[in-house]
Amino acid sequence: MLDFIGVSLGFTCVSAVFGVNKKIRSTKKDGYNTCVFDTMISNYEGIIDCINNDFEGFCDPNNLELININTDYAIYPHWEQPLNEQWVYNKKYKFLFNHESPGHANLYLTQQWESIDYYIKNNFENFIIKYNKRINNFRNYINSGKFIIFIINKYDNNVYELERTLFLKYPKLNFKIITVICNIRDTEIFHRNILRMMKFENNEIENIFTKRATICNNEYNSDKNNKFSKNEELLLYYKNSVLTKSHINQHLNVVKYYSEKCSSVLELGLTVYTIGITASVILGMEQNNYPNNLFTGIFEISLGQELQYLKNITNINMNILKEREINIKVEDLQNHDMLIINSWFTYKHVKYNLENFGKIINNYIIICATTIHEHEDHPLYISGEYTPVRDFSEYPYDNKKGLGEAIKEFLEDHTEWVLYERHYNNYGMTILKKMQ
Repeated sequence: MLDFIGVSLGFTCVSAVFGVNKKIRSTKKDGYNTCVFDTMISNYEGIIDCINNDFEGFCDPNNLELININTDYAIYPHWEQPLNEQWVYNKKYKFLFNHESPGHANLYLTQQWESIDYYIKNNFENFIIKYNKRINNFRNYINSGKFIIFIINKYDNNVYELERTLFLKYPKLNFKIITVICNIRDTEIFHRNILRMMKFENNEIENIFTKRATICNNEYNSDKNNKFSKNEELLLYYKNSVLTKSHINQHLNVVKYYSEKCSSVLELGLTVYTIGITASVILGMEQNNYPNNLFTGIFEISLGQELQYLKNITNINMNILKEREINIKVEDLQNHDMLIINSWFTYKHVKYNLENFGKIINNYIIICATTIHEHEDHPLYISGEYTPVRDFSEYPYDNKKGLGEAIKEFLEDHTEWVLYERHYNNYGMTILKKMQ
């Protein structure tokens, strides 16, 4: 049984088929409940508006009508015969419903509808019943507490605004989006022609298919004071970190998830390149609304301007130290709910951090890079290619190697801690939990 739920977001049924074929999405036979975007023709802006509006107007009969679809001049040469049909159309979101349209692909015969006009008669009564159920299925999956993998087929892989919409609309949801890139003929040309059949103005057509501009750093920095609240700025910073390839970017949603459960987090890092973790922690704690939330960051090499920027856009109390962990007196720190170890990926260093800082941790410990450095220390730290050559002899432990051994010994010596989660993707991540 899948430990996540795959949900299609359109633009056509291609995304649903892709999900099933790649075993990302289950089938009806396996208990999957068909969702709202599975078998229709949508568009990117319409999907975003629909989610923002919580599907308001989706099933309103005042927004539903039949429109003529004639593809005699559409550039779709692999069709043996052009279409000349009437399709159900939602004029609010510009969605098309070919699977519920009279006569399309003889579905009324193969699916044994009561009549060819089954979904349009009585002012779209059966259509409304069907799609209200599919909307509720979508909502139920969103509220299930499970990790959601959204699948969308699109003519490019820019889903930035969709991701932002999902984060703002469903702040507790943990998810990722998989983009299936479609042939331009299957998306832009076909859909542009359909829209022209509806006699929209050309500029409106162009707006629908213009690529949504990614808010890159220079645009974001110049516009941020006018466009976004502080919370949205933090969200955008987090999303930029998620989308920027690193040893940790695929795990930032996990860091955010556990930070939501904590009122205090201690991060052990090296330098500003790990700022994505800090942003994930801050965003998670911003969303839990606990009073007196505290973030403590100990960075050995450098801090950078981004940390000051984060301090300016959050109400979380941030205590930042530039110091080596071995020079920190743990008794000078208060207890924290969670510890994140993301500094030197060597046996001695992780062993020291677990033994020393684990004393003041109440609930969780996250250790980064536990797959790639499970059995061997990070070679760049030892050779001097990344930092001055060091042997970490200042740490009072045997010359063992690998983070896996350090974690194993910690769990053996501290039975109140258990291995809670293990993530093997990216560079790996291990989560320990303290049993109360």
